[in-house]
Amino acid sequence: MGKKENLVISLRRMQESDLPQVLEIEDKCFYVPWHNYGFLSAMESDSTCYLVAESQKKVVGYMGFSYALDEGDLCKIAVHPDMQRQGIGKEMLEQGIMTLKGLGVTHIFLEVRVSNEGAIALYRQIGFQEIGIREHYYTQPPEDALVMEWKV
Repeated sequence: MGKKENLVISLRRMQESDLPQVLEIEDKCFYVPWHNYGFLSAMESDSTCYLVAESQKKVVGYMGFSYALDEGDLCKIAVHPDMQRQGIGKEMLEQGIMTLKGLGVTHIFLEVRVSNEGAIALYRQIGFQEIGIREHYYTQPPEDALVMEWKV
């Protein structure tokens, strides 16, 4: 529901029919991509919220949160490499946060590779704060994770 330089994005719940496009983005964006069953399992849970961003009926990004009580965790977020730096990730995060707030979530956590400066800058812009480091969190390639938190 955003517009940037004639780019109209709509956000909606992820459906099984989205998985071919989601998996293509997943393969391009992650060293260790999830497979079909990982997304299916996550989408079936009552404690998750998975969204896709569409432009011209094509999935250009996706994200997923898990949540319990007043806490949420950003599990996945990715934008197709050809569509990055156009505000899609920010739009997804803002919508996801609004959705979780509506479910009573007041704290959201995430881990991000310490080398992922673009993502860290985006998270800071949205209001996430750095709260710690998880050493050796990622294995392929090995890297620490920056832990960040967003609070109401």
